[in-house]
Amino acid sequence: MDNQSKKPIFKRWWFWVIVVVLVFGIIGNTNSDQSATEVNKTVPPAASSEDSLNKDSDNTETKQNSVDVDPKSQENEKIDKDQAVKKEFPLATIGLTPEEFKSSFNSSSEEFDSDLRIKNISVQDGELQDTFQYMFTANLGIVGTVNKSGGKIRDVMLIGNGDGSAKSGADIVIAMGIIIAATNPELSTEDRGEVLKELGLFDENVDVYNLDKNTVRNGIKYRIQGSEVIGIMFSAGDVNDK
Repeated sequence: MDNQSKKPIFKRWWFWVIVVVLVFGIIGNTNSDQSATEVNKTVPPAASSEDSLNKDSDNTETKQNSVDVDPKSQENEKIDKDQAVKKEFPLATIGLTPEEFKSSFNSSSEEFDSDLRIKNISVQDGELQDTFQYMFTANLGIVGTVNKSGGKIRDVMLIGNGDGSAKSGADIVIAMGIIIAATNPELSTEDRGEVLKELGLFDENVDVYNLDKNTVRNGIKYRIQGSEVIGIMFSAGDVNDK
């Protein structure tokens, strides 16, 4: 690999194009008025007395025609179905445990000459899957989900909303590049740039807060979404995640 392909992402012309787009987009978003919207809840009309009588009659008939089912039989059937689903759909994962991701992220961050580092990852126990989160700054952080079986990360998401400064915009782009490098270390610098390009960050007159695109590299799906309320969301996950 030549020296040009090894040049850090922040020294590439296209990197600063993205930074400019993000910074101006973030400044525009910071200065704009944000209003909260309320959702009206519709209360269904009360059922008529005739409908109530019909329902009671139907329920009585159902109870009379019901057949007792062995709870153990139901439980065994559920276990068999769960096992069948697991065989058909293996656990989605990016192939890294939280600690492996932390190590790979920090190593890639050094390559980018960035001060973004994950000092520690605290995995929180969840009902279906475990989770973790880490804040780099007040406006930039990552969240991830972890499979209970095997302990590997299912997906990780970067959430950033700059403060209008050039550094906050640059940090978002750099963090995207670091996550790409951490989850796909074999990609060259140019390949990482292509990922960002395919996500629409090079599009003419791009509005970063209305982006919703994805692309895939080596089984990892990268997706970017924009929101005027939340900011920019960039995720990496298993392309086969169901």
